[in-house]
Amino acid sequence: MTRTTLRQLFHRKEGNQMRSVEELHSLINRLTAERQQLRSSHADREVLESNRREIAAAQWELSYALIQRHHPAAA
Repeated sequence: MTRTTLRQLFHRKEGNQMRSVEELHSLINRLTAERQQLRSSHADREVLESNRREIAAAQWELSYALIQRHHPAAA
């Protein structure tokens, strides 16, 4: 099984338009609500892990979007 790192995901998106800070906040809120629902319905570990990875990737992307917004020279 090949694993994709968050760094690879970010670099793949570099050629594309990055999502805005606001879009990423909304995405993280949606994924977090989904996770709470998954946990309360006793979802399979694989489903929870997939959701966790999505949240981590969105948080990682958000950190770069915030850096780009507030300190573009560092991004």
